[in-house]
Amino acid sequence: PIPTDKKENIDKGFQVLEDWASNVLFDGEEIEKERGVVLEESRLGKGAQDRMRKQYFPKLFEGSKYADRLPIGKEDILKNFKHDVIN
Repeated sequence: PIPTDKKENIDKGFQVLEDWASNVLFDGEEIEKERGVVLEESRLGKGAQDRMRKQYFPKLFEGSKYADRLPIGKEDILKNFKHDVIN
């Protein structure tokens, strides 16, 4: 929570939110590190539970993008997206 007893605190809080929402710059080296982490998390999630999920998610989330993929994203996109797409 942001203390609201000083106007400067509120102004600074909104500045931080604005920076998070629209002024973030991602370093290419950091993107590559995180790409590896996300791909490893995806790899660890594969197995019997993943096969079951592929059967029931299309029914559970019909009409949603999550019927076709998990929030982590598609592996080919994770492996191949260009940094400038998110900057």
